[in-house]
Amino acid sequence: MVKDLIAAWLDRGGPLHFEVSAVAVHDLGSERPRVTYVHDGAERELECDVIAGCDGFHGVCRPSIPAGALTEHEFAYDFGWLGILAEAAPTTDELIYAWHEHGFALYSLRSPRISRLYLQVPAGEDIERWSDERIWEELQVRLALEGWRVGEGPIFEKGITPMRSFVSEPMQYGRLFLAGDAAHIVPPTGAKGLNLAVNDVRLLAAALAGWYRTGSSAALDGYSAAALRRVWRAQDFSNYMTQLLHDLGGGAFLDRDAPAGELRHVDVVGAAAVAKEHAGVLEPLTGEPLADAEVVHQVDGVLLEQAGADALVHVLARPGLEDHRLDALALQQERERQPRGPRTDDADLGSHVTVASSVPCPRARERIPWSHVIQAFA
Repeated sequence: MVKDLIAAWLDRGGPLHFEVSAVAVHDLGSERPRVTYVHDGAERELECDVIAGCDGFHGVCRPSIPAGALTEHEFAYDFGWLGILAEAAPTTDELIYAWHEHGFALYSLRSPRISRLYLQVPAGEDIERWSDERIWEELQVRLALEGWRVGEGPIFEKGITPMRSFVSEPMQYGRLFLAGDAAHIVPPTGAKGLNLAVNDVRLLAAALAGWYRTGSSAALDGYSAAALRRVWRAQDFSNYMTQLLHDLGGGAFLDRDAPAGELRHVDVVGAAAVAKEHAGVLEPLTGEPLADAEVVHQVDGVLLEQAGADALVHVLARPGLEDHRLDALALQQERERQPRGPRTDDADLGSHVTVASSVPCPRARERIPWSHVIQAFA
């Protein structure tokens, strides 16, 4: 994607400078903010209409906003991910999230010959304590399945990623607009970081286009509020997934998701199956015919009628899931909530729980506690 963006910009004749230093932003509250930097030994300056702060968590944009203008929320988990890239052909066609008494493990695919894998390790763990042999041994243990093994090969990259959540609000100050990691960080469990960055840019690009086209700043003024709605939903989802899939150290509250019977497997059925199901019988949970083929969408307990499904999403209880694996757990959450609004407890949500999205799902006959449901969204 980065290569495509660079190529598109160069094709339009735009200047692009790499290996710059001494980057700084100035006059953010004015109508002509500036960016200064050094390139090829020469000091340079850009006078701008607006500045998009897409320079990551450690960039200069967010720290340049005056003290007191932002509220920062941060939470650090007491574990991290040890990640590797290996010259090892994947031995699975699907992404695997694994829960094990030793901790979480993740098997992801990069190419027909490259695999990316992760292990949960304590926060502050020293990577030097993990030889290649120890890493492969632990991956085989946590991902164990009878008749199948993780494909091994030379490890050419390894490191430990801390697990944390971070949100800075608002995401704008004057003519500076923050996007991506400059404004928010999610734990990688839910794989939402890039999605959020792209959504930020989508909103900001549309707002800028409208401003230049019509002169109205309404969308720019509302950029932060619009972006943060999705940011906080993704934070909720990523936090839930992180707690669901990791060993949190024990205790009545922390162990609530560990039993295999409380894990849920998400099935996605294609459009053809939906058409068939609507014409006949639905058997999403109980295995019994479900005459009521009504499709619903639940948003914080409110059931909205849906129609014209392109796919069917349902929750299937799997109490016999002995190895605690969630295969192909491509989950997204669209739980509607007001930014920074009060949390809604299970009683307020009611006992009738479904999963839903832009693709509707059948009304579940079995009542499942809300805290045990993975909300799946396409």
